[in-house]
Amino acid sequence: MPQQLDDLIFDRTAADVQRVKTLTGKLSAGTATEEEKAEWLAGMKGAYNAADLNRVGAAAVYLTERLYALGYTVPAVPKTDWQEGSFPTASAMEQYIENIHLLRDCVPYAAPDAPGAAEKLTFQEANNIEEILHTLERVLLAMQEGFKLRQADTLFMIAGGVFNNAG
Repeated sequence: MPQQLDDLIFDRTAADVQRVKTLTGKLSAGTATEEEKAEWLAGMKGAYNAADLNRVGAAAVYLTERLYALGYTVPAVPKTDWQEGSFPTASAMEQYIENIHLLRDCVPYAAPDAPGAAEKLTFQEANNIEEILHTLERVLLAMQEGFKLRQADTLFMIAGGVFNNAG
């Protein structure tokens, strides 16, 4: 899989979220150890921050471009420049969720449901967002392989058809 999809996270757990809450409390109280501070700074799976938003944005850009190359028009507007410490606007988060819906709904396949809204996003909904993108890539690869097989040994392919050079 391309780099944009290799780092997707869809195995967050309630324990990951609880660990973030625990460390947040310790950091606020000033009782966190150096190891806990390092853990916090390294990025935690149970948090959802700019790194997560940018990872999803990069995957959405990649998939939007990939779909376009395959003849699909997806009016997604992914954002990849979220900044740590800044708070996303409601409209930016609405667009973030809308991008996931647009990508999920462009080809028929079974995947988790996309969240209805970004407000009070649960860890499972965050998992679903990234699993949708990962699954969509697998579906696109299968479709492309299916196109190749369907046209194998036809006059079209022997003559240098469209998918002869597909990679």
